[in-house]
Amino acid sequence: MALNGLSAKILRVDEEIAANERIEATSKVLNSNLSVSETRELINQVKAKYSPNVVPESKQIKSAIAKLDKLEAMALGDASKDELRRLEEALEKKLLEVKRLIS
Repeated sequence: MALNGLSAKILRVDEEIAANERIEATSKVLNSNLSVSETRELINQVKAKYSPNVVPESKQIKSAIAKLDKLEAMALGDASKDELRRLEEALEKKLLEVKRLIS
């Protein structure tokens, strides 16, 4: 169950505090009949409470990375030079934005 992600080790707190957080989160999940994605969001909120410097992964960024990883060399080989240039421009533009945010 996803609520196991609220361990003392992950939250970096005493086991008693972690247990209380798990109990409270479990109660919210059951009383509000939360979906799996809502439960994950709740868990991320609890984790953020104890690790404010840790930002939960963005689903959009995670999805973009997965799509780029799946882009096969064969598909790139079949693309026109114009398509490849547009892809290159789009990737370079995003890369500049990412570098600016990292700096």
